[in-house]
Amino acid sequence: MQQRDLLSDIRLCSLLLTVLLVLPLVFAEEPFATRVNAGVRAEMRDGVSLVADVYRPDEAGEFPVLLQRTPYNRKGDTEQSHELASHGYIVVVQDTRGRYGSTFRAATFQGSIAI
Repeated sequence: MQQRDLLSDIRLCSLLLTVLLVLPLVFAEEPFATRVNAGVRAEMRDGVSLVADVYRPDEAGEFPVLLQRTPYNRKGDTEQSHELASHGYIVVVQDTRGRYGSTFRAATFQGSIAI
């Protein structure tokens, strides 16, 4: 019974998250022009340097941020990042430790904190 409740909760959370992400796309009047800051480096407390591409609306203002950390190269499929940025999101796509532009040796989940 508890597993069924957990699955229902997960489905409900997924549905709510989808609605929250899609609503601004539906009600946006006109897409924003976008800009990309490629190869932005962020130094971590332990000295490791992580590299990210930042997609953002090309307008002043505060926008919600979506962070994607990937071991599969941040330069992969950029279409979705541009689409989300054109609808008012800042999208940060970051290479994980030791992958592509980021430094350190690749180690599964080492140095990452699950929230």
